[in-house]
Amino acid sequence: MRRRIRDKRLALTLAQVIFLFAAGALGGALNAVAGGGSFIAFPALLFTGVGPVAANATNTLALWVGVTASGGAYRKHLNISKRVMVPLIATSIVGGLVGRDATDQDAGRRLFCACSRG
Repeated sequence: MRRRIRDKRLALTLAQVIFLFAAGALGGALNAVAGGGSFIAFPALLFTGVGPVAANATNTLALWVGVTASGGAYRKHLNISKRVMVPLIATSIVGGLVGRDATDQDAGRRLFCACSRG
C-alpha cells in the first residue's frame, strides 16, 4: 500500500528527485576523491525547499556514512593503536552529542553561557 504525503510542501516533484539524485551522486563522488561534496549537496537540498536544519542533518548523515566506510576500508593502513584510537572515538562521540544539544536553542544558550563564564 502506497502512503500519500498529506502536506504537499513535503512532496518532491520528479524533477526535484532527479536533481537531488544527481547532486548526491556528484557530491558523493567529490567526497570520495577529495572531499567538499557538501558544497554541492547542501545547496541542492536548500534549493529544493528542504529546511536548513533538515538539510544540514541529511548532509551530515551522508558524510558520516562515507567517513565510516572510508575509515573501515583504510583501517589496516592507518597503523593507529587502540590506545590512541579509543580516546579519539570517545572525543568525537562526546563532541557530536554536545553539538547536537547546542542546536537546541535553550541548551545552546546554556552551553554558551557556561563556556563564556570560563
